Amino acid sequence: HEGAGRGVSDVVLLGLGDGLGAGVVLDGRLHRGHAGGAGEVGFLPGPHTVPGAPVMTGRDLLSLAAAAGLPASAAGVSELARAGDVRALRVLERVAGRLAVVIASITLVIEPELVVIGGPFGDPALLEPLRSVLRRDAGPLVISLAASAVPDDPVLRGALWQARLLAREAAFTTAVATAP
Repeated sequence: HEGAGRGVSDVVLLGLGDGLGAGVVLDGRLHRGHAGGAGEVGFLPGPHTVPGAPVMTGRDLLSLAAAAGLPASAAGVSELARAGDVRALRVLERVAGRLAVVIASITLVIEPELVVIGGPFGDPALLEPLRSVLRRDAGPLVISLAASAVPDDPVLRGALWQARLLAREAAFTTAVATAP
């Protein structure tokens, strides 16, 4: 309801931080799954994964950066990539390769109108390598990407919005059900 996904009824926020998770909004409503675990996409199997291990985490990105002799911070890698640093661009390409598998899988299953990349590592510098990998590897899938435009912890803001919506529904449902 705000940020890059404003006005989009089917959108996925892919958050790359300590883990990799997806906030899935279908028909304008958050999809939680039958037990509340929908969106745990960090454990999808893929070509770079070990069964039961996450496909990508922020720590993995920082390890790739450190191995390339770069600052171990998302902001540092992104800043260097925007300046054209070849090592930083290679790190983002490797990250993009792993994320592309997840994004293509999500798109094949629910076909969102938009996939928003968020979290500490959701910098716009990651979008071009990600688009490049998806164009090369995702076949006929049409995937629109955007960087998160919500400052200050979009996951918390989304959770607060969802809590407000659930409280409103509960209040009005109870009021209507108990009206004389």
